[in-house]
Amino acid sequence: MATKLIIRNPKLASNQDSPFGNAINKVLGYEDTQLSIACPYLSTDYLKTMVTGRKNWRLLTDINEWLGILRSEEKRSEAIEFIREHRERIRSYNRLHAKVVIGNDLAMLGSANFTKMGLREREEVAVLIDDSPIIQELQDWFDGIWNRAYLPTNEQIEQHLVRLSKVERVSVPRLPSKEKTYTTRSPQLNSLGYAGRWKHLAETMAKAPNRKWINDYLDLVEEVITLTGLESDDPRLVTSCTQSGRINVNLRNRLVLGAFETIAHQIRMIAPFDYPEKTPELECTRYKDEGFDKSSREEMAPRLIGFKLDDLTKIPLKLKQEWRKLLPEQPDLDDQPKHKKRDHEPLVWQAAMDLPEGEDFRKKLLDEADELRGH
Repeated sequence: MATKLIIRNPKLASNQDSPFGNAINKVLGYEDTQLSIACPYLSTDYLKTMVTGRKNWRLLTDINEWLGILRSEEKRSEAIEFIREHRERIRSYNRLHAKVVIGNDLAMLGSANFTKMGLREREEVAVLIDDSPIIQELQDWFDGIWNRAYLPTNEQIEQHLVRLSKVERVSVPRLPSKEKTYTTRSPQLNSLGYAGRWKHLAETMAKAPNRKWINDYLDLVEEVITLTGLESDDPRLVTSCTQSGRINVNLRNRLVLGAFETIAHQIRMIAPFDYPEKTPELECTRYKDEGFDKSSREEMAPRLIGFKLDDLTKIPLKLKQEWRKLLPEQPDLDDQPKHKKRDHEPLVWQAAMDLPEGEDFRKKLLDEADELRGH
């Protein structure tokens, strides 16, 4: 069998066999197959079908993400019980996003999460590989991450569950009186309730020139969250939608990304102090009075730059690379100032990460912004 492309037939009903599930079953082979699984978003029930009766399997996941998509206490408890039962076979790696299954003679890698939504209902793609050298490369990749990964203690898992219980996970606006409110800098915004805050965010997104532009901007916000590994309730991260209509991202009190500063499609990003104000690809303004490290005011500290682009995918590669380097991966709360969590808008975080999974959270906001924009 040659390496095979796996796609879902759009006419396939969700209750029929999944081509991705069928490919995974081929990789699973016999019970003595040495199985390596990598996936951050999992259905515990499906995972059990993959590993039950097997003695030689390992799972790489991101436990924060796995537990985060499980919305009921029952499903979280089931996942935690599974993790505790198989502690020696499971490790967690922050920022894992790959979806891979590696067996003795076959491997599958693709875009689909190992959930009902991913395997049966979303438009996904994968490849089934039977090339031994490539399978070995995949196994080497898996082993390398496994050696750097860890399994959280029971206490750490419990602490994470407490944080999750505080995060608002809803899909569509409802009556404000039935929704939790979050303290924000503006009493006016706070008094709007959930439905009002949803509308305010959609109105702000509608300031973008088109749907693609604001979607690409949310991809940048997602990059900040993914590169830092910070969750919505982490005091080091603030994603905000201000009363004046700006969508900003702050790390430890420092603005690292912002939109709609003065005109509808202006972006602000942190950049090295000496990043040129004019290049063949981009002309920008350096904010010399706003250093990334405001406490030290070091002469060569990174600065914010502002620029205009009609297509955010055209941000110069060099600038994107420098920007990513400046995003602190694991800020230390012990020696860094906490930023103002009261400014945080969880809806921005959810839109960027498109969570809860399967509810098209970002799409619904984009659709409403399109309606407000008039197209």
